[in-house]
Amino acid sequence: MYFFDVFILPSINPDPLPTVVLESMASGKPIVAYKHGGVVEMVKEGENGFLVNIRDTKEMGKKIDVLLDNKDLRIKFGENSLLRERKLFSIDSYINKFQKVYKELTNK
Repeated sequence: MYFFDVFILPSINPDPLPTVVLESMASGKPIVAYKHGGVVEMVKEGENGFLVNIRDTKEMGKKIDVLLDNKDLRIKFGENSLLRERKLFSIDSYINKFQKVYKELTNK
């Protein structure tokens, strides 16, 4: 994943947990994907990538071009992807969430 500048998910089949998106985020890549499934929770529009309506290939192409033509934006979105993955989807974030729930349930 380190050999590309932008991760593109052109799948039209909604996946509740597209791990390839998480892997790309953990690699610090901006994301362009169709707006469906779990990707809508992973990609925050205009922060770490772009979400496009399903089958709108022209718009997807435009969003890809925006990132390919703007290195600073690619870097910013990539950094945001990495931070978002660590904050919301990393093992440590899940451990912290479970610990919080357990503490609330046991009133400790």
